[in-house]
Amino acid sequence: MAGSNEVNSNECKNVVPLNTWVLISNFKLAYNLLRRPDGTFNRHLAEFLDRKVPANATPVDGVVSFDVIIDRSTNLLSRVYRPAPGGDDSLSPPAAVIAEIERPLSPTPSPVIIFFHGGSFSHSSSNSAIYDSLCRRFVSMCGAVVVSVNYRRSPEHRYPCAYDDGWAALKWVSTRPWLRSGKDGKVRVFLAGDSSGGNIAHH
Repeated sequence: MAGSNEVNSNECKNVVPLNTWVLISNFKLAYNLLRRPDGTFNRHLAEFLDRKVPANATPVDGVVSFDVIIDRSTNLLSRVYRPAPGGDDSLSPPAAVIAEIERPLSPTPSPVIIFFHGGSFSHSSSNSAIYDSLCRRFVSMCGAVVVSVNYRRSPEHRYPCAYDDGWAALKWVSTRPWLRSGKDGKVRVFLAGDSSGGNIAHH
């Protein structure tokens, strides 16, 4: 009889696409290599291995992204992903996209996802390639706007800084006129996160 871990692994292979399963497996392997015997984490090596991508106001697969400072007192930054205006990659130069930013989303209700990246509260960021790809998929599959929060990390910033940043992001999103949608003009917010980011979203 197979052990529970083996059963869960086989179930994951059947449910999760193969390329995603391989990516997760590689990420888990790298994560284990970065852990020291004394329980600490080699963040310098983690940052070296973590591929970063810049924001891109030029539409790619119908999605644009740009960085916004939410709180200047803490330099809290978030990366915003939204559907490209008109959905035509070839007809929307960056200047035209930026001009569309403050236009309300849609007369029909549209979700706004506040996303918190993972990384044990100490590594990875909103511009990590793995999370950039994930947020773009959220936009494409859900027709949503995604606000990926680059919360402050430990050990430089102690608890509860990351949670304070999450609260600041929620307040910021709820007051942006261009994130309103539907006939009632409300901002429809959903919280999501991975690993430590899931902990922030939960609390």
